[in-house]
Amino acid sequence: MIELDNRTENDNVQLQKIFNYLIYANKNPNKRILMVIAITDGSLSSYKVPTYRSIHNKVNNLLTKFKNNIVTINHHQYSLASLYKSIKNLTITIAGVKEAHVDLADFIINKNC
Repeated sequence: MIELDNRTENDNVQLQKIFNYLIYANKNPNKRILMVIAITDGSLSSYKVPTYRSIHNKVNNLLTKFKNNIVTINHHQYSLASLYKSIKNLTITIAGVKEAHVDLADFIINKNC
């Protein structure tokens, strides 16, 4: 199963989407799942981002929230990052639109992303 997410929603919606994938992967341990979060980097023409730019700030922002976002399950609190570490059949990558296809290809040929 492959999800290519264009990252058009705000951070809260994005984090909820990641949490939903964590739940889905946990309930379906026999499925291999890839979620590629592709961040607009200007590699495709857009009126919002007319030229290529670094995505490092956006990636860092999302990863910080991923580590710090706390969810409560059965009266226990976990960060999304700690839940992700415990789920072995889900791979989440973050890339610029320019590189997202590489993550997809690597996953399809079973290369270690």
